[in-house]
Amino acid sequence: MVLHKNANFWTRFATNLIDIIIFIGSVFLQYYFLIVAKGNLKINFYIFLIFSNLTALILFLVLPSFLEGRTLGMVINHVQFIHINKKEKLVIWKLILFKAIFNFWLWLLISIIFVGLIKPTELENFKDATNEEINNNYRFIIAKRIVSTLSSLLFLFTLINYLMVIGKKNKIGLLDIISKTRVVYLKHYKKEELSEMIKLIPFKNNNQEFKYFNN
Repeated sequence: MVLHKNANFWTRFATNLIDIIIFIGSVFLQYYFLIVAKGNLKINFYIFLIFSNLTALILFLVLPSFLEGRTLGMVINHVQFIHINKKEKLVIWKLILFKAIFNFWLWLLISIIFVGLIKPTELENFKDATNEEINNNYRFIIAKRIVSTLSSLLFLFTLINYLMVIGKKNKIGLLDIISKTRVVYLKHYKKEELSEMIKLIPFKNNNQEFKYFNN
């Protein structure tokens, strides 16, 4: 019988952080070379959105399809997904599509919002409007509220998930319960090996209570 150890909070946090850094770093470079360093804002704005979504598609949908559902962060930290029920088999494509809600699908939705509500020539005006308390442009207001709401929900969900991983002995978070998965280390143990690893160490109990009975 093969046993797996659930990944702790720091391993899972580092895994997510690596994935975020890779994605945000790629998007930042694309934004700089296509928007900041180029003069044709209108065309490059749409090219940037296409490239950034292709990046998210590759990182969070394509690569996991070839890595048994794992992202680059999971590969680096040597962790994997398994079904929360040992008797059931994990359906990889369903897991990938579900996990992508928090990265690829979210970024795609934000991109659609920008395409539908904000023109490329209005980017600077939108940035200024987000810093102002009074804004009369209804398109800017809608875009700002949708993006802020999505960001708040993502933060809240992530916080609850991490708190559950920290607080529960089995390291199962909210996301694990919904997806019916466990994040475990690649290294596994056999039941016989685990028995050999367990050692009973005698210790002195100074608070032991003795009871005396008269015959």
